[in-house]
Amino acid sequence: SVDVQEGTVNWAQDNFPSSGPISVADNVIVMAGSSSLQMLDRSNGNSLWSVEGATSQGPSFISVPVIADERVYATARDTLVYAVDLQGENKIWTGETGSEIRVGPVVTDTTVWAGSRDGRVYAFDRESGTQLTSTLIGSPIVGFEYTNSTLLLLTGDSVIGLATE
Repeated sequence: SVDVQEGTVNWAQDNFPSSGPISVADNVIVMAGSSSLQMLDRSNGNSLWSVEGATSQGPSFISVPVIADERVYATARDTLVYAVDLQGENKIWTGETGSEIRVGPVVTDTTVWAGSRDGRVYAFDRESGTQLTSTLIGSPIVGFEYTNSTLLLLTGDSVIGLATE
């Protein structure tokens, strides 16, 4: 952490096992990378909790986690979508897809969406993790965004708009 006004280092973590993207909310930093999802105290960099992924080789969590309503939602190369309690390392639920996931989830009021390398988009109930639907797109999902009730899906050769309502 760096004080941008003063140009001084507030705190640093050496040899920290994370190489992926981060999300920041209030007083916490959630980092994806290595074999785990990590949460740090924003004020001092101390580790608050971590959740291990199930990928046997390489990093499990490689995409941006989403922080919403006291939960962290993350996707992983182990084919799972994770909902974790922001206050502790308790997994609230996991939802399975048909292949590894390399893009972060999209979280709406009621649904968590995940785009998988099996060419499908999966929808999970945000509270329970129950799979609501799976839609075949046909090509691995490599990019994922949500705007105006539409999922925008990027595959290797096209952009697809999928209405969610």
